[in-house]
Amino acid sequence: MYTALKDYPDAIHVVIDGIAASAASLIAMAGDTITMPIGSIMMIHDPANWFVEGRGTEADHLRSAANLRTLSNAYAKIYAARADIPVEEAREIMRAETYLDGAEALAAGFATST
Repeated sequence: MYTALKDYPDAIHVVIDGIAASAASLIAMAGDTITMPIGSIMMIHDPANWFVEGRGTEADHLRSAANLRTLSNAYAKIYAARADIPVEEAREIMRAETYLDGAEALAAGFATST
């Protein structure tokens, strides 16, 4: 969804009227503008996987961890590009499972207006 919106030829105006948590916060990053009025919340976190494929062997868990690392790094690049911060800083925000109100998201570069 992020890429489809980002590639859209016209301007994308995102308004977070409630909560944009998890993948919704990632999709919101595609906006040319991201407005977070009072009372809105954005939550940014690491991707998670509640299960592993296979029998749950060490190899299954390692494969799952490698896949999550790939997703995390790809998502961090999107957050970093929006906020104009280093990718590792975006990773720390994700690892911390960060909740931001409109003013905090604006200050951090994840929103363009409140």
